[in-house]
Amino acid sequence: MEIITSKTNEKIRLIRSLQEQRKARERERLYVMEGARLVEEAAAAGARARIILHDGRLGARERSAVNRLASAGGEVLETSADVLRSCSDTATPAGLLAVLEWPELALPQPLEWVVIADGISNPGNLGSLMRAAEAFGVQALILAPGSVDAFNPKVVRGGMGAHLRLPIRMLDWKQIRTLLDGFHIWLAEAREGKPVETMDWSGRSALILGGEAAGPGDPARELAVGSVHIPMSGKIESLNAAVAGGILLYEIAHLRNKK
Repeated sequence: MEIITSKTNEKIRLIRSLQEQRKARERERLYVMEGARLVEEAAAAGARARIILHDGRLGARERSAVNRLASAGGEVLETSADVLRSCSDTATPAGLLAVLEWPELALPQPLEWVVIADGISNPGNLGSLMRAAEAFGVQALILAPGSVDAFNPKVVRGGMGAHLRLPIRMLDWKQIRTLLDGFHIWLAEAREGKPVETMDWSGRSALILGGEAAGPGDPARELAVGSVHIPMSGKIESLNAAVAGGILLYEIAHLRNKK
């Protein structure tokens, strides 16, 4: 097998553009997962890979995952460590990455429990929120305008495989209003509204989580029927989006399961 040693190779340039540019990810409808664990998750989930890139240091588990992605049509390419490093979004590249097609996961029916990210711009926070959403039974995550894109490489790392199982939709507010017609939509706000544990979350419900700095925008406030908060005994003003989201989703999952 020929080893790619040029950073100007067409496929190498494509991978770098997917790592660096939201427009490239949206145009190609492709994204990158790095590292053995995520590539294994992609293979287990039956993800469709276009390219699997490695530096020749594959163990048995990694080779098994690569073979599964290749059997579904992925092109396996070996490259030098230096070239692979140029494609990586991490400080210490793992030696393996996969270029995957955007997942096309259908929305569950009936759709009854949704989270809306409104202007969450920090990739790490959105990735962690996605991970919590999948862990606590959220049926779909909606990204409203102003949020970082779901396939940003830092979001993908933070999601730890949630992209492969959690339906994601990037919608404008008109589309959100149409999709969630008939839902009770609540806004998460620090120290505002009702304590989350006092609410009835058993019906068709949605929770809006706002961005770290500006918080929820006017369209979110117009859509929500009210606000909920996490009771806090300390003097801290607020929690970041990922921490607050994880606590809220755990509590709501507990209440929904009791019903």
